[in-house]
Amino acid sequence: MAITLPGWSPDLERSFKEVLFRFLEEVHCTKAALYLLAPDGSYLLATQYGFGRRDMLADRHGATSPIVLKTSNAREKPLAINHRDEFSEFSEALNRASTTRMLLVPVCGASRLAGFVDARDKGRKHAFEESDVSTGAAISNDLLRLIRMTGVVEGMDEADQAPIGLPFTVEHSRIEAVVPGLVLDQMGLSRLHRELNVEMARETCLTAIGLAVLEEGRVGVKILFAEGAQEEDRSPLLHHQAEAMRLAGFAPLAPDTWLIRADIFPKPVDTAGSPRVVGSEVVLSRGSWCVVVSVIGMSESGCVPRVLGRMGRRVAEASAGADHRFSRRNLARGLLRPGGEIYRDLEKHALATSRLSWLVTRQLGGSEAFAEEAALTGLLHDLGMVDLDYERLYRHPSPGSVEKRIFRGHSEAGERRLGGTGLESVADAVRHHHERWDGEGYPDRLAGEKISILSRIVHAAEVFDVLTSTCSYRRAIPADRALAILQAEADRQFDPAVVEALTHVIGENALVGRDPQ
Repeated sequence: MAITLPGWSPDLERSFKEVLFRFLEEVHCTKAALYLLAPDGSYLLATQYGFGRRDMLADRHGATSPIVLKTSNAREKPLAINHRDEFSEFSEALNRASTTRMLLVPVCGASRLAGFVDARDKGRKHAFEESDVSTGAAISNDLLRLIRMTGVVEGMDEADQAPIGLPFTVEHSRIEAVVPGLVLDQMGLSRLHRELNVEMARETCLTAIGLAVLEEGRVGVKILFAEGAQEEDRSPLLHHQAEAMRLAGFAPLAPDTWLIRADIFPKPVDTAGSPRVVGSEVVLSRGSWCVVVSVIGMSESGCVPRVLGRMGRRVAEASAGADHRFSRRNLARGLLRPGGEIYRDLEKHALATSRLSWLVTRQLGGSEAFAEEAALTGLLHDLGMVDLDYERLYRHPSPGSVEKRIFRGHSEAGERRLGGTGLESVADAVRHHHERWDGEGYPDRLAGEKISILSRIVHAAEVFDVLTSTCSYRRAIPADRALAILQAEADRQFDPAVVEALTHVIGENALVGRDPQ
């Protein structure tokens, strides 16, 4: 699966390159490279200045690579390295590139590493100084602002932005949308929230944009206001949305049913004396659902109809994506029930592994789209068992050598079963979900990062569920004991980064120390 940055384009690269060039101008280094967080949790080379072929510049750094771990630990303060032997984990890379000095500049938002700058070699062989660290931090803030404006790193657009008060509002950080309505799911809604940022950055004459989702008696609203928007722009946008719903045949709703999140977008707009126009459109309607887009902009600019048209197309695409994901999940559930036969223990384990895989992927920094693939892999990882001697083998308390040999074939059987189903994107991850970090797993004895990240995540998630589940072939143990077992096997059976993320997820969900139910 090829991983790219959301919405990346030559125009966006030029914008980032302009900011990156400041490292050469203000820090006086000779080379600078920008890496940004990709949907799979790795960091991709977005753009660079000054590096040549001999510099051995990496196109990608994994989430557990030394440079990412060191930059993450540095957090908001750049790390100056002036000697090759100052940090042993970098000495080999610096030697290969004939480089002696490096300035690592983290770009952080909402406690996440959105990216980092790898700057090398000051002019005249000068060392990086404290003033360079301060300058690097300032440029990092501008990079973070650009990331939020463009939405190229998912989950950064709303980070650390304080909600502002609006008439009859309830501040709410997340607008919920449920799958059964088949209008939008949470992934589609998140995509549309990012599109609001893209439109605000694209249209200089836009002062406000909002997305409202009416769902069975309540309305969730996300609004962005430019810094220069006047107070009187706020209330009309909300009333305009309500009027658009009424004209589309939906009954008016009480103020306490509106859940609203409003943020200031970092784009000053001078609205003094300029006539503004507000436009709203019900861009999608189905049953008791509807989606409304509202825009306020300078009347002479023509931006309002342009934005409404583009957002209408984006909403239709997001809804089609929700339909597609719903169908894929239903298909996966159907594959676990061949001929209508229900394997209850298999389904229970598959669903638990799927949910945990989704959470761990998000904790690792993976996008919602990549987390969806992880959830699907978790749901299907034991699919091959339905083609084997399921009743005798599944959850066998003391399998012999013959049973073990047959059981080991289930990962390859699962890969084969996915052929021609439309779910082939996770087939490789299903095949390798029993590979081990140390290379002692099966069926192909892959090791380390040669095992796909999806397989590594599902492997840890399914082992945790086996250890803690009452329907397992062994007596269930508390979550904290299960985590201790996985932590002891980190760097042997499991990817250490995955175990760390799993530990955080279990703790966040208040499961540690809880007796199995």
